[in-house]
Amino acid sequence: MTWFPSNGDPTYRDEEPLKRKVLTGLGLAVDELRETTVFDRNTTKTEREKLVFCAVDEFDLNLTYGWYLAGTLTATPTPESSTQLPTPNTPDPEVERYRRFFAEDELFRVGGAGEEYTLVNVLLGTSKHQFLIDFYKEFAPEEYRELYIESTKIREELETMGEKLDSQGEDMSLGSFGVTTEVLSQSEISDLRRNISGLHIELTSEAFEDIRKPVIEGTDIIEMALKGAAGRESLTDDQERILLDLGDFYYDYVWKYPAHQIAANEASGPHAGEFKQRHSSKLDKFDQKLNEKRESIESKCLKANLLTGPNEYVSDEKAELADLIHSLVKDEVKP
Repeated sequence: MTWFPSNGDPTYRDEEPLKRKVLTGLGLAVDELRETTVFDRNTTKTEREKLVFCAVDEFDLNLTYGWYLAGTLTATPTPESSTQLPTPNTPDPEVERYRRFFAEDELFRVGGAGEEYTLVNVLLGTSKHQFLIDFYKEFAPEEYRELYIESTKIREELETMGEKLDSQGEDMSLGSFGVTTEVLSQSEISDLRRNISGLHIELTSEAFEDIRKPVIEGTDIIEMALKGAAGRESLTDDQERILLDLGDFYYDYVWKYPAHQIAANEASGPHAGEFKQRHSSKLDKFDQKLNEKRESIESKCLKANLLTGPNEYVSDEKAELADLIHSLVKDEVKP
């Protein structure tokens, strides 16, 4: 297995042996769990990154990590598949320490007295999005905590909508029996809009002043496209393709912009400076990259009749944001 960073930069090469030992301990713990528990999935790459961080936090390990797209990200590479996890050639006391930690210890507890997370909980006890939300509640820097939570909720909503669209063919077949169904309901769109408005509120921080406008414009086109689909009983192939691509557009373009900003400021470990600089350098041209992608999606939406013209959604945005702020204030003053 190659343990150099995917871009070939050897900056973090001195950290690879330690990272390999942590991952080996994790792999052994998962294998041990399989012997006593029935489950049919492996850890995801995102889960492995979070579990490695739990070891970094527990043992104060000298591994460089920062906060990026899905939260903590170690600078040294993590295998794409759990089947690529290293296996020990000989017994290693350090590997055994990590195995015990992952197999036997509490990894973290939300809020100190809330949900307890062990390896079993991660693999069997909760959804991937809830796991991430709870992880952020416990570990995310305070100034970015709600931003990560709102972003995760948006991703979950978009994934749920995508799954619904994937089953569209089966649902539409009900029409032959006189049953009509909406592709996407207004209530589903409203739930997403509330989360996007929450994201906008978090972006009012001075840290995001330079990138706020293009990010909000990116979420606007997502909302406009979904609003154009709401209430319809069927979609054309072009319309469905556009809607199915919105989740990737959000994660790989809209959310990646503030994620680069966070990573350029939040990193720890022996090579934290290099980690920050790498993401800082990517900010310079990302504005153009995001705008070009947004304009492409807007053009496709116009051609596919998902919106009648640019900015048609703006009139509703202030009212929705006002409703959200009102609800937040009400929650704040509850006894």
